[in-house]
Amino acid sequence: MKIRRSITREEMAVITTRILKAAGDELPKKHEAVKFSDTPLISAFARDAVNLMTEGGFIEGRSSGSVAPKSQATRAEAAVLVARVMGLI
Repeated sequence: MKIRRSITREEMAVITTRILKAAGDELPKKHEAVKFSDTPLISAFARDAVNLMTEGGFIEGRSSGSVAPKSQATRAEAAVLVARVMGLI
């Protein structure tokens, strides 16, 4: 990952998962694994992280039934993810 470029939704999942694991936090499993319409597009390095984040209720798919792994993460998505990880929402 390059420092000065935007991150994708799958990269955001990987970064968040790594931070939580490094902090010693167990990731909750609130949902079963979700099969999104674009699941095959999730990079191999991000598959586990995306699954953990969706199972924990931290990341949701889009209304189209996709997770949009290659889409740029928006500020709103990042803010919601941080709030969910902190238990604020």
